[in-house]
Amino acid sequence: MQIQSIEKELSITLLDRSSQGVVLTPQGKVFHQYAKQVLDLTKNVEAEIRAMGDGASTSFRLGVCPLIAEHILPCSLYHLRERLPHVRIVTSVMDSDEILDAVAGGIVHAGMIQGSLHHPDLTVEEILTAPFVLVTSREQNELFSKNLLPEDLTFLPLVFPEQGCCSRKMLEESLMTQGVNPYDLHVLMELTSFEAVKSLVISGQDETFLPYPLVKIADQ
Repeated sequence: MQIQSIEKELSITLLDRSSQGVVLTPQGKVFHQYAKQVLDLTKNVEAEIRAMGDGASTSFRLGVCPLIAEHILPCSLYHLRERLPHVRIVTSVMDSDEILDAVAGGIVHAGMIQGSLHHPDLTVEEILTAPFVLVTSREQNELFSKNLLPEDLTFLPLVFPEQGCCSRKMLEESLMTQGVNPYDLHVLMELTSFEAVKSLVISGQDETFLPYPLVKIADQ
């Protein structure tokens, strides 16, 4: 994919071009960081496919959680199609717990999950990490005019993914590693997914925490 095409698609500038050469813009540095992780992800999937052997089926079944399916997988599939044009990749979107069971049961060949999940019969390898960031609408951005302490978060009106889903568990685990007890927070509303949460916050309602890849990179 050409750099200019990516810039046009995302409405950002990745390279600062001048007569002295080109350098990465702040947005370009962020994109480069996650592009490297996506390429690593692609290599892992390719290795799984090649390990099936020459005599295996040309179809590769991949279980993917919704977050990865929507925001990360498309770029990985683009690279895989170039490297393995003879392989037909069939994806199934399901929750992370279901993916582990599907891999263990032979329903899919491999899976991409989110969160710290394990299965006694499977090997789970971390291939991509992304921090959570506090997000608010542009109308409420005075919130970021000061440095927030963990105790400040307890006063914010927050929107979270619904209890019991993998996205909620992942968010709560991330908060606890930063010394924030999720049960001390003021959660006003719970929605079905991070994407639904993001849409509500963009409309000017409350605040939330989102995985960094979900936050649109905007020109500064």
